[in-house]
Amino acid sequence: MRIFVINLKRSADRKVHIIKQLDNLNIAYEFIDAIDGQGLSDDEIKMHGVDTFPPWFSFNQRHLVKGEIGCILSHLGIYRKMIDEDIECACIFEDDCVFEKDLGIILKNEQLRRSDYELLLLGHSGQYQDTSRGAECSSKKEPVLSRYHIAKPVERPFGTYAYIIKQCAALKLLQYAYPLRLPMDCLTGHAQAIGVKLRILTPPIVTHNVTLGPSTINDRDSNSRLYVCKARRIKCMVGRKYPILRMIKKICLFPYVTLLLKLRKAGILDGDSYAEKRYFRQNSLAKYPQPPVPRNEK
Repeated sequence: MRIFVINLKRSADRKVHIIKQLDNLNIAYEFIDAIDGQGLSDDEIKMHGVDTFPPWFSFNQRHLVKGEIGCILSHLGIYRKMIDEDIECACIFEDDCVFEKDLGIILKNEQLRRSDYELLLLGHSGQYQDTSRGAECSSKKEPVLSRYHIAKPVERPFGTYAYIIKQCAALKLLQYAYPLRLPMDCLTGHAQAIGVKLRILTPPIVTHNVTLGPSTINDRDSNSRLYVCKARRIKCMVGRKYPILRMIKKICLFPYVTLLLKLRKAGILDGDSYAEKRYFRQNSLAKYPQPPVPRNEK
């Protein structure tokens, strides 16, 4: 299994942070130059057919920010590298990860290698946005090491900062990614809708380092101009001015979301029923240029 670490050249502090952890794992790894979304021209963005998210008319429809586009292209570039170089399996890390002490053992675990997943998230979060808690999963779990298990998510798992992907999944995601209209973790989070065997490691063995500051991907919630619908832009501005309104909304939606989770965990609803295939309609890889194969950073 090849290990790739995505790092922006201008994020030297993150590179130092991740090197210290990777060296402790005593495993080989390769740095990959991330595509800096801030450096993409409008023509380059149009070339990849960037569309609005979600790819249907919605009150919440918005434009992707350049940071998101760079993130997507960085991950897709590794997928293309896997196919071009016939890499059967790869582990991908972003540069703000925090590893638990057992990660090195997990990556070499024979049970993990034999498991039938195609995409395994080592780090993730769910509705609570808690990377240490992770996304909710099925009660049916496959033990890997002491307290760690492989399980099927019953809600969309957020995050692409640490995962293992097999070539078959890389090919499927590459085929359905274009035109670019999904944030990277939406593409992977709904991957079960296109036949990818998505699993999560629970509890997560990788989290974020909050001391490194905000993600290099733009804060989309802070820019109301991203939203297509004028009413949604107003809602965004009001929510920032009066945070109590956002809290009330969460309180009102919580019982409904929790009920769906319980029904999926109990097997009354399909565990992957959260994954929506409409995110992947009207895909066409042939019309757009392939993401560039990333260069290995020296």
